[in-house]
Parts: sequence; C-alpha cells; structure tokens
Amino acid sequence: MLHFMTDSKRTRQGRADAETASATPAWEPVHIETLSNQLIQQIRDSFLAGRLKTGDYLGSERSLAEQFGVSRVAIRDTLRSLVAIGLIEVRTGKAGGAWIAAGNISHYADLLSIQLRMMGVTELEMVDAQAAIEIQATELAVLHAGPDDLARLEAFVARLRASMNEPEVFTGLAMDFHALVVQASKNRALSAQFLAIRQILQSNYSLHARQDRAERTVAFAQKMLAHFRARDAVAARNEMAARLAHIRTATLDLTGAYWLEPEPQANQAPAPRRARRA
Repeated sequence: MLHFMTDSKRTRQGRADAETASATPAWEPVHIETLSNQLIQQIRDSFLAGRLKTGDYLGSERSLAEQFGVSRVAIRDTLRSLVAIGLIEVRTGKAGGAWIAAGNISHYADLLSIQLRMMGVTELEMVDAQAAIEIQATELAVLHAGPDDLARLEAFVARLRASMNEPEVFTGLAMDFHALVVQASKNRALSAQFLAIRQILQSNYSLHARQDRAERTVAFAQKMLAHFRARDAVAARNEMAARLAHIRTATLDLTGAYWLEPEPQANQAPAPRRARRA
C-alpha cells in the first residue's frame, strides 16, 4: 500500500520541498531482474487505483531514484516508457520533473488503432465494433444532445449534400457526421473508441464510395436529424441500426467473408449466398 506525506510549505520552499509533497507516494523497492516493468506497474497501478490523479507531481529523476532505491538510469528508462503510453509528462526548468498527464483522447485513439492494425483485425470486425458503439451512442445522443449539437448536425447534413460529387471529401464528412452523433452522447469512452476505429475504417470506405451510396448516406443523415429534432431515441437507434446493418452487408459483399455470418437457427433454411459485386 502506498502512503502519502504532507508538506504545507511545498509552494513556498521550491522544488526541493515539492519532491516530498503530499502527492508523492512512498514507493516499494523493486527487484533488479524486472526493474523497469516493476516501476511502470507500480506507477500505473497507483494511477488506476486512484492514488494518483492528473496533475500530481511524482518527483524529479533524482528524487524518484531515491524513493525507489534504484539508479537514475533505471528511472530515466521508466519515465520514457510512461511518456510513450501517455501516462506522464516530463517537464524541464523550475517546475521540472515527472507529472501525471492530462487525458488525451486522440493519443488513446492513435494507440488503439495501431494495435488493432497490428492484431490484423478485419474490416468486418471493425464494422461490427462500429455498430456496437454507435447504436448505443445514438440513443444516448438523442437524450443528451443540446442546441449546439443539433446545429452541428444540421450543418453537416448541408455539407454532405454539397459534396456528393467529391468521394473522398464526402466520406470524411460522412464519418464526421457519425462522430458528431457519438459525441452528442456525452460519453467519452464511446467517443474514444469510435475515434480509434474511424481511423481504420475511413480509408476503406473511401475506396468503395459511389454516387448511389452517397445518396443513401444523405437520406440517412436527414432522417437522423429529424429523429433528433423529435427527441425520438428509439427511432434514431433503429435508423442507425438499419444503416449499419446495410454497411455490414455491403462489407460482406466486398470482402466475400460469408463464413463470418451467423449459422442458421434450428428449422431455418440457410440464407442464399449473394453474388459478389464487381
């Protein structure tokens, strides 16, 4: 268990006192064979358990080395890793040292999208993830959206109509519209996950852009806007579910991934296979 020390003179006595401030835990000694991993795990676990929070000062490289009982080289390597995952920031100058960083949704989305690519997640898996996020987010969005959210959605419907003959621009705007719906849910966890999968899906959607699909997208956006104005969460959720089901079917047609379709239920004839589109 970590214990915190108090020092009411931190701000007046400068950096020396700041290194023993109340936000600084008394860390446990670590074993040399897994030094960096143990240091990272202690700091990460303390943050996830709520013992550290955004803006807390961990200490300077020197003071952290003393607290952990390790070399400054080990601390330096640990801090580099923690910076890389976005948990801390290292400042220089008078207020120098390691601090718990503020949350950054874009940083999270970048890391997640890269890992999903590295895992070899398929386009169909991403479409299914999109549906899981957006269908839930849509219902929340209708309930929580304010006047500014509605104004942004209206503006994007107009921009979609105006860019139907520009496939790449249109695809980006269409994804922006979906992102605005998720943001209107006021659920940051859903927004972060959508941002990550968007980075993967948008390039794929651009490859398959067509005039008829653009027309369907604009019609969908107009219906969604009407549901938002009417505050009809059920209708909006159903509209989103139907749209994403259509996108999933199109993805199956384009990838030929029919083996991922659910098995037919008992006493139900297998669905006929669709011919792939040119």
